[in-house]
This record gives sequence, structure tokens and C-alpha cells, in this order.
Amino acid sequence: MDNQRAKQWQPLLAPDERATFDFFRQNIGVCLKFLRRQGCENNQEQQDIAWEAFQRMLTNIKNGKCKFDSSPKTYWFGIVRKCWLETLKKRRPPKPRSRDWIIEALEEWSYYIFSKTDDEEPEESDPWAAKAKKALKEVYAKLSESCKQDLSMRYGSPPKSYKTIAEERNTTLETVRANLRRCREHLKERASKLLGE
Repeated sequence: MDNQRAKQWQPLLAPDERATFDFFRQNIGVCLKFLRRQGCENNQEQQDIAWEAFQRMLTNIKNGKCKFDSSPKTYWFGIVRKCWLETLKKRRPPKPRSRDWIIEALEEWSYYIFSKTDDEEPEESDPWAAKAKKALKEVYAKLSESCKQDLSMRYGSPPKSYKTIAEERNTTLETVRANLRRCREHLKERASKLLGE
């Protein structure tokens, strides 16, 4: 961890709990705005999700499951997004798999699939979904760095447009679309084999 990153994480690593909760109070407003952008409109629900995610983050730090490879806010917001998606999932019944299930899976499970750690175990009422989530994470970890970068840019949090990816990768829109299609197919094909399909 470099000096700048260490300074960002210091309030959460300090033995004084006041520093930890000062961090929470200083950043809760930005976190609630993030949740509103994700579609969470209920104020109490926003507060509950932000607090639950913050507690998960502290638990991960305590248990040595946090790699400190991003800023604390980015790490926290990733867990916030996962908590929000879990909340949404509880509200709707399981849906049948579509032909393009890989895109839906990347959009819905991006935090877990792209995470470099196993700090968040799959929590699915659908047995197939629980297996698919683990399979996708395993396959994603073995993809080329180029594929991982393209997929995480497109389906991560926040997701980036094809145009933005093309600009950041210094390439064309057609190339970005083709690369993403190829990477999704690799991911789907290899995960399907692990799932016995």
C-alpha cells in the first residue's frame, strides 16, 4: 500500500473507534447520493444499506479479507451496491434464464465476480444461480488481463459506455464491441462447462 492509499485507509485502521465513525459521518452524504443514483429512493432504506455495508467493510478489514487495492470509499461503495442488489433480488421472484443470461449475470453480480477476494459469499435462493456466480468468478480470474479490464470497465461500478472505454483504451467502438462480445462468450462457454451444461 503506497503512502497516499495508506493515508486514506488510516481512519479505518486506527485503534480509536472515533476516527472510524468520523470517516462514516464525513462520507455518508456521498454514499446516500450514490444509492439514489442506483435507484434506491427510500431514505430509511438508504441509511440501512449504507450502515450494513459499512459494517461488512469493517468486518472484512478485521478478518484480513480486505486487500486495500482501492480507496476506502470505492471499496465501501462496492459493498453498498451489492447490498442494494441483494435487496432488489428479495423483492422479485427468480426469473428463468434468458439467452443472454451472461450479460444479466455480469450486471447483477459484478461486485462479486470482479472482486479479487472471497470476502462476499454468494447468497442465492436459486441453487443454479449460486453455482453460476461461483463459476463465473472462477473463470473470470483466469481470463486475459485485457478481457478482465474490458469486462470490469463495461459492467463494473459505475459501468462505462462503449465510447468511454474506446477513448480510455485508445481504440475504436467496433473493436470494443467485438472484444467484449468475445470475452463474454469465453466467460459463458467456460462457466457453462463448470456448470455441466
